[in-house]
Amino acid sequence: LMVVLLITGLLVGVVVTERQDASQRVRDQQAALNRALRLRSAGETAAAIAHQINQPLTAITTYAALASDALSAGDVAAASASMGKVSTECDRAATVLRSVRDLVKLGGLTRAPTTLRSVMSELDELLGAECEASRIELEIVDKTNGVPFDIDRTQLQQALYNLVNNSIESLRENGRPGHVRVSTEFTSGDIVIDVTDDGPGFAPGLDALATTPFITTKDNGSGLGLAIARSVAEAHGGSLSIIPRTPGATVRMSLPASRGQHG
Repeated sequence: LMVVLLITGLLVGVVVTERQDASQRVRDQQAALNRALRLRSAGETAAAIAHQINQPLTAITTYAALASDALSAGDVAAASASMGKVSTECDRAATVLRSVRDLVKLGGLTRAPTTLRSVMSELDELLGAECEASRIELEIVDKTNGVPFDIDRTQLQQALYNLVNNSIESLRENGRPGHVRVSTEFTSGDIVIDVTDDGPGFAPGLDALATTPFITTKDNGSGLGLAIARSVAEAHGGSLSIIPRTPGATVRMSLPASRGQHG
C-alpha cells in the first residue's frame, strides 16, 4: 500500500509539474504574440499616417517653391498667396494626423453635420489639376441635394481622396487618357458613394473585406489606400465593396445615413 501511495504521489507530482510548465509555455507564447501584434499595429499605424499626410506635405513643398519663385520675381502678392496656402496645408496635415490617430486607436469619429457636396467640391480642388495634367477626366455627380449628414468630414475626405487617387494612378500607369467618376446618392436609408474608373481594374476575386494593408494592384503602390477607406467606412458603421466592370472597376462605400441636426 505504501509503495502504491508513493508511486501515485510521484505521478501526481509529475502531472502537476508538467501542467505548470505547459501553462508557463502558453503564457510565454501569448506574451510573444502580444508583442508581435503590438509591433505590427505600430508599423501599420506609422505607415497609415505617413500615407495620409503625404498629400498635404507635397502641396506644402509645391506652394513653398511657388512663393520662392514669386519673391525672386518681385511679385509680393503671389508670394503672400502661396504662403497662405502653405499655412492652410499645414493645418490640414495636423487635422489628418489627428484623424488617422483616432481612427487607428479607437475607431473614433468626430461627427458633424456635413454636406457631401462640400466634400466633393474639396475633392475636385485637391485632385482636379492633377487629373487635367494626366489627361484624366474627373466627373463629380452629387445627388444628395445638399442634405447635411452626421459624418466625420476629415476622415471621409481622406478616404475618398485615397480611392480617387488610386484610380488616377492606375490610369496613369496604364499610359492612356481615362475617366474617373465620383457619384453620391441617398437611397434606402444609406449614403452610397461610388468611385468608378475605366482603368485595368482589380484582380479577379479580390475582396475588399479580405484586403489587408500593404496589398496593392499597382507596381509602386503601398496598398494602404483601400484599407484605410475600408476602415473609415466601417468606423461609420458602413462597408466597402468592389464591383467589377469592363473596363475598370467601381469601389462602393455605403454609410448608414444619419441626418445632420440642421437637415
